[in-house]
Amino acid sequence: MTGWTEQHPAVLDQLDRFGEFHADGRRVSKVFRPVFGWMRRQMAERVEDASGRPLIWLIVSADLDRRSVCDWRCAQRGRSLCGKMHISPGKVWLRVSIPATRLLLSDFAWWGDRVLSYGYVPLDDADDARWQRRVRRELGLPATVPIPWGLAGVSDERRRAAIANWPRIFDVDVTGERTVQATVEHLFVDDVVDKLQGPAIDDVPREYRHMFSTYLRAQG
Repeated sequence: MTGWTEQHPAVLDQLDRFGEFHADGRRVSKVFRPVFGWMRRQMAERVEDASGRPLIWLIVSADLDRRSVCDWRCAQRGRSLCGKMHISPGKVWLRVSIPATRLLLSDFAWWGDRVLSYGYVPLDDADDARWQRRVRRELGLPATVPIPWGLAGVSDERRRAAIANWPRIFDVDVTGERTVQATVEHLFVDDVVDKLQGPAIDDVPREYRHMFSTYLRAQG
């Protein structure tokens, strides 16, 4: 299975020197560490030979290739950004080919929008609406007030019910319209089949530089 992962160039050095790279997890924000720990446990339970160590993240898609990624040349000379994915300044995008048996696939949007916010992963829109109505009743919130981030204030039972449905993110279709991500514990030098280098921060138009305050930090 092929995919892209954005990494610090130091990862390439690790691959060249030692033939493999694995993350250390130290740069995961404390507020998200329980969620990342949950994903690591899921990896250990669902993927043979996985041990529950920190994960490397990929985007996988049947139609994702070099033409889908931009190195910011589109923004040079005052032009508008194109609709492609842009490499972060100071980073490199690695195209990898990894056996599916080493990967755990999950829904990119549900992970980012719901699991990382300690929320509820619904079956469909109707299920989502029912869940939100229950939470609003419990918290006494009108429809115009957003549900608190992280389900703050809800009962422990309601929170456990939300977490119990997180495994729904693993029900994915790589040929569908939704973006699929994957996690893997080790990246080997032979996994890498292509790479694209991101620009230096000074080569990115000034109006976009605020987006990349951590562009030089090592991936982990």
